[in-house]
Amino acid sequence: MAERIASASVNQQLNAEQTAQSSALLAEFNFRRNKWKRDIEELKELHRSICKLKDHTQIASSAERARFIAEQHGNDEEIRGEYQEIRKFAEGFRLEREAISTRVAELLRAVQATQDLSTLARMQEQLQEATGSWLEDGFIRSLVQQAAAHIEEVKRHKESLLTELNHLIESVSTARSAGQIRLLQEQARMLVADFHDPDVDQATRQLENVVQTKLERLDQVISRLKEVAAQIATAKSMAEIDAGHAVAEQFSSEDSEEAGELVKRIRYSVDERKKEYRRISTNLEMLVTSASKATGVAELDLILARRRDLLKKFPEDANFGGLESKLDTTITDRRAYLAESASTEAAQFEDVPELEPLDVNTSPSPTPATDRIGPSTQIQPKPRSTVRRFMIPAIALVCVAGVGIILILPKRMPIQTLPRDANITVDGQPCASPCTLSLRAGTHDVEAQMAGFNPLHQTIRVPWFGTEIPVLALSQVTSQPVVPAIVTEPPATVLKDARITVHTSIPGASVFVDNEPAPVGLTGSNRRYQLQTSAGSHRLYVEKSGFETVPPQTVDVAKNGTASLGFNLKPLPAGQVASHPEVSPSSIPAPAGGNPSSHAVATPQPPDTYIVVQAPAGAEIHIDQQVAGHSTGGPFRSKVQPGQRVVEVFLSGYKPWTETPNIAAGQTGELVANLTPVPASSSLPAPAPNASVSKSAATAAVSEEDHSQIQQLLDRYTSAIIHKDMKQLRAVWPDIPKDQLEIMKELGSKHKGVNISLTITHISLLEGKEDAVVKCKQVLQYDGQTSEDNVTFYMGKLSTGWIINQIPRSN
Repeated sequence: MAERIASASVNQQLNAEQTAQSSALLAEFNFRRNKWKRDIEELKELHRSICKLKDHTQIASSAERARFIAEQHGNDEEIRGEYQEIRKFAEGFRLEREAISTRVAELLRAVQATQDLSTLARMQEQLQEATGSWLEDGFIRSLVQQAAAHIEEVKRHKESLLTELNHLIESVSTARSAGQIRLLQEQARMLVADFHDPDVDQATRQLENVVQTKLERLDQVISRLKEVAAQIATAKSMAEIDAGHAVAEQFSSEDSEEAGELVKRIRYSVDERKKEYRRISTNLEMLVTSASKATGVAELDLILARRRDLLKKFPEDANFGGLESKLDTTITDRRAYLAESASTEAAQFEDVPELEPLDVNTSPSPTPATDRIGPSTQIQPKPRSTVRRFMIPAIALVCVAGVGIILILPKRMPIQTLPRDANITVDGQPCASPCTLSLRAGTHDVEAQMAGFNPLHQTIRVPWFGTEIPVLALSQVTSQPVVPAIVTEPPATVLKDARITVHTSIPGASVFVDNEPAPVGLTGSNRRYQLQTSAGSHRLYVEKSGFETVPPQTVDVAKNGTASLGFNLKPLPAGQVASHPEVSPSSIPAPAGGNPSSHAVATPQPPDTYIVVQAPAGAEIHIDQQVAGHSTGGPFRSKVQPGQRVVEVFLSGYKPWTETPNIAAGQTGELVANLTPVPASSSLPAPAPNASVSKSAATAAVSEEDHSQIQQLLDRYTSAIIHKDMKQLRAVWPDIPKDQLEIMKELGSKHKGVNISLTITHISLLEGKEDAVVKCKQVLQYDGQTSEDNVTFYMGKLSTGWIINQIPRSN
């Protein structure tokens, strides 16, 4: 019984375990079955919804979810089938999206490469057709938005260009000089250089037509005025001068600086020729008076010679013709009178009885009859009287002596210099030009001196008749005067086997070496001066009037080596006077009487100072690195400040020309730019651009090696800025000013995402091909902002390669 009970208990336990296992299996089955139903429903929902989607991200997410569900159910055919359908749709969508994206990207590149609005409108229609219902895709939508933004930007740029071109057309219409017109024309060409649109092209053609019309009119006026000026200068009568003056006055209303300047010069020339005319007329009338009082034939012959000299300049003048006839009549009458007087005087001498000598010791005796004169008596001629023999030579001698006295007496002679206001000394007599001195006929020693001009020593000849003396022309002092050295013994030969390059922050600074009293030269427009000297240690300093004194620097340069020094000159504060580096300010004597301000005297306003440059037509003239205008072929006149100025002349096909004249206040400096043609050379092919610097166009007269080295230098410059490498920056720019170095440091430390790229637009090699002006287009990015600008680099070539000399702050 007990065994049964135990067996029943065991069976009961086994049944309970089996029941529990069955329940667990049933629960797991139900869970799996329900999950399968949910997953299959989710897959079907994904299949339905994915067909409606157009966004690549959402479709990829749905396909990834379907793959995850399919992997959980293994080889379930129904779930695998749904997943395959979803995957097939996603793959087809991906391929179609890639094709659409490629098409849209190609259209976007084409849109960004053109600026013609009609072409852009057609491309926009093609974009709309290509995208259609794909705008829900973020990537495609962004491409379409970029294209639309570019088109809007082109529209705004076109409107801006048209507005600017209209303003330039108005400016050309009111421009007063050919230089201004050509400058505006060049500005318009640069403005539309890379923009091609029918409306913009039409506006450009309109501007070119206005420029052409304006220049042709101006050329006609200038040519006519030059002809009038030449006519007046060579006129042979006052009628021709008056006719030329009338023509010039007709052009006085022309709104042109060149025409106005020529009219002023013509008026001045007319006044001078009228003065000359009046002077000649007065002299002719004086000759008539002198002829009527002439005492001899020789004097009349001198008057005739003088008449011929006076009538050379106005041989066809009617008034002078009348005076000439009057003078001829007077001379003829005077000759007849002198001849008649001589005949009468000779007759009187013939009628004078000759006196016989008397003998006081003999008494008179009657004449014998045999001594009387009869018809057959032969009459002997009587000896000539002593009085009659010497009377005529005495009269002639008195006449000659009178004429000689008249010629020997001093006469008032006008003396003039060019320019005026020079100090003149004639045979020890001082005066200020223009002046009048009493001089005798013959030669005289003349000395003329003036600040800013070379002293003049000349011998002049005062004529026997007339008061004409040539104008004394003074030559301007050159920019680098030669100081003669006092040599007591033959100088030793110094071997110049080293080179020192001096860089200054301003042009026109005087460079002194080894305590020499005179400067060795001036820094040019590139603010640079190269000194050939001997190897060893040298002490250099620079100075310029109006700028603070900088301390001298000592440099050691090896044989056949080079060295570079930089000096930063700053303008003096108002009222301060610069001191020499070797002279203490305390050594300058102070004004007596205490406070200098108490002795202040009002200084009169100085007269204007001008520079006149004679350059070929079309040349661009710079004064102190600013565009002053363009030459029309005649003298170019510009008002400047007194002192040393930097004048540069540029013309296509010619080497740049530079001069640094020192012009005194109130004076006019006259320069002649003799340009040297550049030898013809083929343009170099544009090299392949790199990551940071590229060249947009081939540059003539630049060797491939120089171009490559300049590109490498700009690469190192941009890399130093991007990587904040101040050591490398100093290596490429040795003389970088401290303030600009601090700006570079702040750019790297205070801003994020700094990036800079440079594109060379033009390279000009200066004379000697050891200096270059490199113009670049700069794109600077920092803090998410982008700015574009044009930057100019002044570079110098050393034995080790190119370096940056300066980047003007105006950049």
